[in-house]
Amino acid sequence: MALSTEDLGTGSGSGLPKTISPGNNILKINSITLDVFKFIDDAYHLMLHVETKPIDGFDGFSIDRNNPDAGNYSGQIGRVKASQYAFADGETKSGIKIQRDRSILIFLQNLCKNLGINDWMKQLKILLKRLMMKHHLKINILNTV
Repeated sequence: MALSTEDLGTGSGSGLPKTISPGNNILKINSITLDVFKFIDDAYHLMLHVETKPIDGFDGFSIDRNNPDAGNYSGQIGRVKASQYAFADGETKSGIKIQRDRSILIFLQNLCKNLGINDWMKQLKILLKRLMMKHHLKINILNTV
């Protein structure tokens, strides 16, 4: 049987995709999670779970696939890594020590500053406690606020 391009269709697709396409987008951060990086012990990717502005007439992915009553997202969704590299403890070739938790904290601090969140430390402390409790990690959160 020979291949033919006659019956492939026009390629019009089935409408708007439910996931965000690469490019510049205005996004809402729904949540931030730590995903285990399998190739380095105790390393994590910080993932931003994001959503576009609501789209009229759009039926997005289920918010909770186990609970249909939760409804659907009103915009396209996606997951964005904070960095192409996982956050891990280590040392550079020049001998500079890299601390995973400190690197995560620096990223979150810069994110909050760029988003214009004035009381970022208070919000960050709450977030860190949740992330560290979920992944059974220990971190010393100073009471500076």
